[in-house]
Amino acid sequence: MAAFRAGKLDVEECARLADQVSRVLPFSRELPNPLATSLVRVAERVGGDEALLRWLDGFPGRPRLTARLFWVIGVLDRYSAADGVLGALGELRARDPFPHGLEGHLVPDTASYTLASLGEEIEELLGRDRLADAGNLALRALALLSDIAPRAAELDRHAADLGPTVRSLCDRLRPLVEPDRPVGTVTPNHLDDGGHAG
Repeated sequence: MAAFRAGKLDVEECARLADQVSRVLPFSRELPNPLATSLVRVAERVGGDEALLRWLDGFPGRPRLTARLFWVIGVLDRYSAADGVLGALGELRARDPFPHGLEGHLVPDTASYTLASLGEEIEELLGRDRLADAGNLALRALALLSDIAPRAAELDRHAADLGPTVRSLCDRLRPLVEPDRPVGTVTPNHLDDGGHAG
C-alpha cells in the first residue's frame, strides 16, 4: 500500500491491486476497519470515490466490469426516487409488471426503492462472484431505464439526461457480458478479458 501511495508500483502490481480492490468493493460497507482503511487510502491516492471507478476501469477483466457495474448501480440509486422516473416506471408496469424478464428481480410494487433494489441485487451478485449474472441483470436494468427515459424526461426535466446516460452505460457494459443468456443460468465466472472493451 505504501508503494502504491508513493507511485512506485509497476503496471503488473497495479493490476493485481486493482483486482484486489474490485473483489472487496462490493463489501465496502461491511469491511473490517483495516481493509476499509486500505480501500479509503487507495481511493484517496487516485482522487476519490468516482476516480477510483475510473482507475478500475483502466484494468481489463474483473476491475473493469466492477467499475461499470458500480456506475449502473449509481444510476439506479440516483433515479430510484425521482418523481418523473417513478411516474414513467409506474405507467410502464401497468402494462407489463416485469419487463425484460425481471420477474423475481424487480419488487412487485413501484416505489422509491424499486430501482435501488435492483442495484443492491447487482452488487450482491458481484460480491458472490456471479459476474455474468450481475452483468446480465445490469443490462436488463438498463433496458428498463431506456424504456422509461423518454417519458421520465417529459414528466421531470431533471430526468432529461437519463436516456443519454443509459445509452453510454449500455455501450460500455455490453462488450464485457456474455449476451442472450437468462439471468440465473449463466456460468458464474464467464466474462471476456475486457481487453477490447472501450
